[in-house]
Amino acid sequence: MKTIGIIPIKKEDGEVIASFIIFSFTREGIAENTKIVLESIAGQIGNLILRIKTENELKAKERELRQEKERTQECMDAAAVIFIVLDPQGNVLFSNQKASELLGFHKKEIIGKNWIDNFIPPGYKESVRKLLSDIESGKSEIVQGYENPVLTSNNEELIIEWHNSVLKDYNGKVESIIASGLDVTERKLAEDEIQKFKNIADRANYGNLIVDFDGNIKYINDYFANIHGYTPEEVIGKNISIFHRGKQLEDAYKFRDKLIEDSDYKHREIWHTHKDGTEFPMLMGAVVHEDELDKERYIAATGIDITELKNTENALKKNEAKFRNYIDNAPDGVFVADENGDYIEVNKAACETTGYSQEQLLSMNLIDLIPPDNREKAMKAFETLVKKGYVDVEFNFLRKDGSRRWWRVTSTKLSDKRYLGFTKDTTESKLMEEELIESKLFLNSIIESIKDGVSILDADLNIVRVNDAMNKWFAKNIPLEGKKCYEAYHDRDSPCTPCPIIRCMETGETERNIVPGLPGSEAQWFELLGYPLKDSTTGEITGVVEFVKDITDHKRAEAELAEARHHAREVSKTNSELKANLNHELRTPLGNIIGFTQLLDNDIYGKLNPKQQKHIQGIQKSAEQLIGLIDDILEISDVEAGKMELNIEMVSIGELLSDILKLLKPFAEDRNVEITTDIPEYIPEISLDKVKIKQALYNLIINAIHFTPEGRDVHISIEYSSYDLRFEVNDSGIGISPAHLEELFRSFKEIYSESGVKPNNSVLGLSLAKDYIELHGGEIKVESEPGVGNTYIFTIPIQPI
Repeated sequence: MKTIGIIPIKKEDGEVIASFIIFSFTREGIAENTKIVLESIAGQIGNLILRIKTENELKAKERELRQEKERTQECMDAAAVIFIVLDPQGNVLFSNQKASELLGFHKKEIIGKNWIDNFIPPGYKESVRKLLSDIESGKSEIVQGYENPVLTSNNEELIIEWHNSVLKDYNGKVESIIASGLDVTERKLAEDEIQKFKNIADRANYGNLIVDFDGNIKYINDYFANIHGYTPEEVIGKNISIFHRGKQLEDAYKFRDKLIEDSDYKHREIWHTHKDGTEFPMLMGAVVHEDELDKERYIAATGIDITELKNTENALKKNEAKFRNYIDNAPDGVFVADENGDYIEVNKAACETTGYSQEQLLSMNLIDLIPPDNREKAMKAFETLVKKGYVDVEFNFLRKDGSRRWWRVTSTKLSDKRYLGFTKDTTESKLMEEELIESKLFLNSIIESIKDGVSILDADLNIVRVNDAMNKWFAKNIPLEGKKCYEAYHDRDSPCTPCPIIRCMETGETERNIVPGLPGSEAQWFELLGYPLKDSTTGEITGVVEFVKDITDHKRAEAELAEARHHAREVSKTNSELKANLNHELRTPLGNIIGFTQLLDNDIYGKLNPKQQKHIQGIQKSAEQLIGLIDDILEISDVEAGKMELNIEMVSIGELLSDILKLLKPFAEDRNVEITTDIPEYIPEISLDKVKIKQALYNLIINAIHFTPEGRDVHISIEYSSYDLRFEVNDSGIGISPAHLEELFRSFKEIYSESGVKPNNSVLGLSLAKDYIELHGGEIKVESEPGVGNTYIFTIPIQPI
């Protein structure tokens, strides 16, 4: 026998993978046509070998990739926290089952959508968008432990505490952001949770099925029924055999038997048959449950059509490595322990949090990280995890350097021998809670130490907090907290009109008001100062804090002062009447003097020369000034005699001031004095005697013009509040000595400045202005600095007179 031919077996690219050797027991060689046939056979054999080898390798890789995918997906979906992966623009690349459960969207409705546009409330979109921009630009890489709300499918807001990490490519460019989030929203009542999950199950984008051990359908949702071509009503009570035929049913019953035997959660790919005969694969997950009331056992299953998944397996293979990378690079610590509590898998964040290397942690038990005084609590939590399959607990742990930190641990049972735990360092939150408690205690001590009343109201006028003084003054309505302020403080069924608290919240300004106390209380009058409370973050006004002062004694003093003033007027009444009579006797001769001087000035008795005409005009002007002085004296006499009456009407303060300035404009221009004003845009009409207040303000302004040097200005300002109207008239004149200020408004009293300059016929005008203002229940005072000028300030209360 000898080799007479070797024909190589090659791949399409020319690589030799085997040889086809031909032996012969004769001396002859291979014929050319035989050689061609053999080479063709060798090529076919080579293709066959390659196809078998390639298919075997692909199947092995597919099995390996599927197992890794299922394991990774199981870990992510078993997590008790949200996992999402975003690209730098905020588009969702991945989300786990917890995200779907919390948001109410199927993964298909989340993945591919923009996280900010679809799941962040309007008020937070810009801050989240800025955060992503900072991460992409390198300003921020890792953001830990911050909270922001997300929107669910029902447009409700959930508060999520986030921890982020960043994945970059080999060039350092941000590839994706991994975020894990814990729902910290206050949980609803248990019955609401049950109803919510029932509704979710009914409308879920995946199948839900409950059957008894014989396969009879007890519950089915729309998805599961519709995907087989039925409605839920058509299949309730029927056997699952309507969904399977042949080997499919056999596989389904094997799956059922394994569930009953092991009594733990299992999942498997099982083929189903549509009503029209079409076959399709579903990924089924199921567990055996026992009803706590009637002890009936049943199988609860979920399923999803994975036809599309099967068709896109090649694309998923590429993502499997990323899924594993997400776990390894998750910002929170991930621990996997066996049934004894020994760690069998940890991620990078777990090592960073504890300070141990991965090798060290994998040689440790969970108890090794717990301080002795917390170990009993940790063991009880682990027992709960084993029994119930889930635990959420907070306790201390020890770092490698011996320092103690706080952990929030959420764990879930993967199987009887595998337990998955997610840890979040909550040390900073615990410290903030302690500081908050201390701050509340400190605030309470401050409030209770204030002798005056303190009342804190929310935006709906509900009393949130009061101190002992308020409880004492309003004892008949205790407890005050929780009631409306108008109920507790004023015995009303609706808010006061006008309400200073509402105005305080509307304007954002401090409000002052005087109000009566409750009948029978020792405190009969209160002064209220209301300050708006603002949210430190948004600036929104959330309520008002009132400081309440008992001014009963002050009110009594005011009444006594009013009585004293009345007595003083009675004392001067006789003197005023005498002055009135004397002045009446003076008016007749003065009238004659003015009449004769006018005749002379009009050349009735012959033409006067300029010097005579000047003297005649001087006599006439002096007589007219004397008439004006007599009129002022008569006005003062009427006031002191109690004969002056007010003609009350609704008056526009802006129009009143405008009329005065028109009258005084020529006088001011003649003296080269500018009049400036500072008046609110809106002042409501006020009840007062228009003529008398106009005369009082006129007297003050003309007096200011008189004492203001040429080229200087007189400034007038008005301030309006809910309880009074305040006027200020400021001149730039010579000023008045402090020793003479008290006598400034006294009738017939001449006041000299420090420079010796005497006022020009202004004393009676100021005295009369003071009388008019006090008739309205107001007050007037003057502030002066010699050489600088005077400021006349008077207030008129806004209340019925």
